[in-house]
Amino acid sequence: MASTSTTRLALFKPVPGSSEPFRASDFNANMDKIDAEAVAVDTRLDVIEGQNLNTRVTTLEGQNLNSRITTLEGQNLNTRLTSVEGVNTTQNNRLTALETAIDGGTP
Repeated sequence: MASTSTTRLALFKPVPGSSEPFRASDFNANMDKIDAEAVAVDTRLDVIEGQNLNTRVTTLEGQNLNSRITTLEGQNLNTRLTSVEGVNTTQNNRLTALETAIDGGTP
């Protein structure tokens, strides 16, 4: 006869094939734990439902996000990226020259 318990609620459960007897007290204790968890979940749900999420979403929608995205898209990011890549190429060339001077070009 052997038993174990579940991780989250510590519910009693017999090990299959162990001939653990059925006890009404174990069953009742499991049901009490499940009921307590259901009440706790319901309380957490009440807190979430109490939040004024609709107003918060409406406030977010009221922000001029489309205009802000358009402003960002209007930035000449491609040119700025090309400039950064040009600096990177220069640095790579200098690093290769330095490696060549030190050990014949082996990275």
